[in-house]
Amino acid sequence: MDERLSRSLTGNFVLLLAIVGVVSTSLILRRLPSYSVLDAQVLVILFVFLVIVRGLETHGIVYVAARIVQNHSHRGLVMVLVTAVLSMFITNDVALLAVVPLTLRLDMPKKRELVVYETIAANAASVLTPFGNPQNLLIFCFYNLSLLTMLLAIVPFAAIELLLVLIWAARVPDGIVPNLRVS
Repeated sequence: MDERLSRSLTGNFVLLLAIVGVVSTSLILRRLPSYSVLDAQVLVILFVFLVIVRGLETHGIVYVAARIVQNHSHRGLVMVLVTAVLSMFITNDVALLAVVPLTLRLDMPKKRELVVYETIAANAASVLTPFGNPQNLLIFCFYNLSLLTMLLAIVPFAAIELLLVLIWAARVPDGIVPNLRVS
């Protein structure tokens, strides 16, 4: 095996695990995995969301957002709300990839607890739109659902979950935030 390829695979442990998983599954099932055009559409949309978030981080938008949140009272509640809103439009995973680093840069107590609430909020709010999470995107495309049909089915459950997580997040203490840590 080429030395560069060997270094690349050992440097990218997750990629190596994925390759081992595909090969072992193919050997067990005695067939190669097949993918449809629908799978490709979903993957391309998710890739675009990740590129957008990385671009926002690269251009300092995450830092600017952190400065705004730092000066706001009820920082924990604001972070949970931001996560919830973002997750409806750029998927729950991508919203968390954007918001969790911001949360960790804030110098406030109980950041881990806040990240848990952000995760719950992202999952609760992301079900409200077809592109809020990969599963919704796949279901929306595959079954050709209308937005209204999707909303009528899920809004009651999402509303209860969001209400509970916002109540919990409002109880996270802000603490004194003297400075923002920039990495």
